[in-house]
Amino acid sequence: MSIKKNIKNIFCAALASALAGTFTASAATIYSEHGGIPYETYTYVETDSVLTAVYTKPMYEISAVLDSSHLGIEKLTSVADVSASSDKLFLLDSEQSRLVILNNDYSLFADYKGISGEDFTGAQGVFAADSAVYIADTEHARVLVCDYSGRLVKEILLPDSPLIPDDFRFRPIKIAVDSEGYVYVLSEGSYYGAILYSPEGEFLGFYGSNTVASTLTTKLLSLWERLTTTNEKRANQVSRLPYQFTDMYVDSDGFIYTSTGKTESAQIQTGVIRMLSPSGTNILDSDEVVFGEQQLASSGNAGYNIPAQSLDGLCVDGNGYIYTFDVTYGKIYVYDNECNMLNAFGGGLSFGKQKGTFRQISAIDIFGDDVVVSDSVKNSLTVFRLTEYGSMLKQAQSLTLSGDYVKAKELWQQVYAQDRNCQLALVGLAKAEYAEGNYQAAMEYSEMGYDRDTYSEAFQRVRKEYLHNNFTWIAIIAVTVIAAAGALLYVKKKKEIVVIKKRETYLYLRSVPHPAAVFTELKQKGGWSVKWAVISLLLFYISEAVKSMFGSFIFVSSSAGSLNSIILFVKTFGLVLLWTVVNWAVCTLFSGIGKLKEIFCVAAYALLPMIAGNVIYTVLTHFFVPSEVAFLSVLMTVLGIYTIFIIIVGTIIIHDFSFGRFIGTTLLTFLGIAIIIFVFVIIVILVQQLAAFFATVYQEFIYR
Repeated sequence: MSIKKNIKNIFCAALASALAGTFTASAATIYSEHGGIPYETYTYVETDSVLTAVYTKPMYEISAVLDSSHLGIEKLTSVADVSASSDKLFLLDSEQSRLVILNNDYSLFADYKGISGEDFTGAQGVFAADSAVYIADTEHARVLVCDYSGRLVKEILLPDSPLIPDDFRFRPIKIAVDSEGYVYVLSEGSYYGAILYSPEGEFLGFYGSNTVASTLTTKLLSLWERLTTTNEKRANQVSRLPYQFTDMYVDSDGFIYTSTGKTESAQIQTGVIRMLSPSGTNILDSDEVVFGEQQLASSGNAGYNIPAQSLDGLCVDGNGYIYTFDVTYGKIYVYDNECNMLNAFGGGLSFGKQKGTFRQISAIDIFGDDVVVSDSVKNSLTVFRLTEYGSMLKQAQSLTLSGDYVKAKELWQQVYAQDRNCQLALVGLAKAEYAEGNYQAAMEYSEMGYDRDTYSEAFQRVRKEYLHNNFTWIAIIAVTVIAAAGALLYVKKKKEIVVIKKRETYLYLRSVPHPAAVFTELKQKGGWSVKWAVISLLLFYISEAVKSMFGSFIFVSSSAGSLNSIILFVKTFGLVLLWTVVNWAVCTLFSGIGKLKEIFCVAAYALLPMIAGNVIYTVLTHFFVPSEVAFLSVLMTVLGIYTIFIIIVGTIIIHDFSFGRFIGTTLLTFLGIAIIIFVFVIIVILVQQLAAFFATVYQEFIYR
């Protein structure tokens, strides 16, 4: 092999690794630590409301990679599908009209070419029941049903029914049969859902089609088109049709699971895995769930496109765990029935040459405790064996989902001891501690695992116990504080005590309860304090930071490590300064007499209620739970409205405007702010593009 070819192969492998995303542990590290696993094993955990990929111990390890040479049979040419019964595994070779059957020890049971002389070249799907095998003979528009000896039992054809459109093309690609004998057939290109047959072969209708997502924007556009589009234009419009299913699977309870593959041009899609009720509606609560990767590597200016994920197939084990594969990146993902990701493994991105990686995954199924995955390019079957860690994780999560938290506790402790990145273990331990009455420990575990529901329940118990034990002292302190505050107000009112003697400070604080009187006096006699205005802005900045960092875990998603001080500075100082400059420029054109200093001070003085509100909110979040959040929401809303009221009063007074002129200039101020922000964003984009251009020119100059 030439040096040039070696370099090309190395570059392709590196590019594939980069496109697949960057995770906490490197492939080389995982390979060395786990006995030759040449891929990342990871999951996503929630940190500050952001899902981040972290390394986990592998749930599955490579047991075997089987191809025709291992099985001792004629070469396979296109393994299109794989399906497992209780004791047999069936491989479908679509190019050779061939069905290969393996025993539960993966030895050869039978190798059939054709079924009773019937050719099914081009077939795309196979389903194995305990007494029959169903083959989706795509090119011949039929489903063949045979027994394990290769004898044809019957054919299932497109039914003659008025419910089926005249232009419907019957091209079966996938089949599922439930325990009652009902047959579900997916036809290529059909957006009606699966064709449903009774055990007797009677056509019962279409089942479980996808729906077209509808938003307020699409509804308004649709209404506008109906009102304005002519009949000629309407006839030429393209209808928005739902996406067709790419795979379906029936679980041990008879529920049908479906995958939709790639649903849009965006890299990340939601709701592509569904669990259908007997009526065909989704009961998995997965419509907003992102399956697969939460984020993909950015292409930047590297000259290549990052392909979107396509979750084309799935299977479900006896405990309700969902296994799905991404045909684009060659990854396999494991989920529980609440859509929590347990593990991701595999890979290859069409370059998969190592064991456990793939060039083109065609199907996946569960065979005993093994996960079997077929590759239509390598024409192989990869067998993944459940690890001890994976077994413990599945057992513990099954017990937790069934509500047996205490029994799951020991298993979760073992899982967490082996893998500190397992967020499910922290959640499981939190629920177990709560069930045992260890509420403080439950709060600690749930905070580490970002389980706000369990934290809230445990906190209510801790709070109730604390109030019960310390009610007397709390009552005495509360009465004393209220009495002291009342006495101070009474004495101040009777004797007219002036607590603050400096006029600027006094007016600054008095601007909150009496904005009209204070701003009128300041406009007429002066005394605006830029110092206090800057202090007010600084206090607002600090209070917003404190609110984000030190509020209760239940209410606050940010932490000191995730707070962006620059963005916060722009949202506080930046907005006030922008309002000041633009409002002054606009109002000057409309005979406003307010000065820059006055506009700035009014906006800064008005922040006092929000400063107090942020402090009160931060403190009270440590005493309230989400079910009591209405009080905090009302408090912050009232203070926000009062801040706006102070700005309105102050602006009218300093500019000597009527209310109508104030409304007009305020709208123009907002328009000016929007224009400035837009221009700033455009400038930033242009500067970035210019920098990228010069960087490209420099690279070309260096290379040449």
